[in-house]
Amino acid sequence: MLLSVKDGPMHLGKAAALVLVMIAARLSPAAAGTLNICAEHYKDDGEDFVEEFLHGQITLPAGTIFDYTGHAFNGAMDLKDFTHDPRDDGKKSGISLEEKRRRAKLLEEDLSIGSLENQHHLAAVTMSPVVLTNYRLCVDVAARAFVSPDWREDAEIIFADPSIYFQLYGVVRGDQINTDFDDDGNPFEFASSRGELNATVTKTLNTMFTLPPKDDGGISR
Repeated sequence: MLLSVKDGPMHLGKAAALVLVMIAARLSPAAAGTLNICAEHYKDDGEDFVEEFLHGQITLPAGTIFDYTGHAFNGAMDLKDFTHDPRDDGKKSGISLEEKRRRAKLLEEDLSIGSLENQHHLAAVTMSPVVLTNYRLCVDVAARAFVSPDWREDAEIIFADPSIYFQLYGVVRGDQINTDFDDDGNPFEFASSRGELNATVTKTLNTMFTLPPKDDGGISR
């Protein structure tokens, strides 16, 4: 879905043109924190992994938004730690019963996130384009906290924490956000639509990228 101001950028005049310039200026790596972005891969994922790169390398543009999703147990590449705790019940788990209980409790918390009205909503946006390949599954990229009143993203600082992860949500394009990934022939859209591109914050995001509210030339739902 492409989300934009009601009348489109061609009809917004000087004020909107200034907004676009400001947005472009903020998409700069200067003084940004760091996201570690990974394509999903874990032991025994076989066919799923092959499909990820079936159409070529995955190029993520500058302005890619990652939204807080939940807890990661083995980094951004193997979020649920299927390497040590296989989904196949016939395979022995390398995780202790105590650790399984701890993780189950965290997963319960993750499922309840959407119902918490008073929490801060966390999202990050990349400042530079990056490329993932089947030989380079993870990459660090400069990023900032993404703040948008219209999208209820309000966390101005996101601390480095490898135990939580962010899933790709959309891409900032001018004064718009594109959340539509329906072209399976495009490697980026194919992986995005399947939740296979995720990130963790490895260096605190203490600067913001703010998308103005729709009344000031920002997005509208």
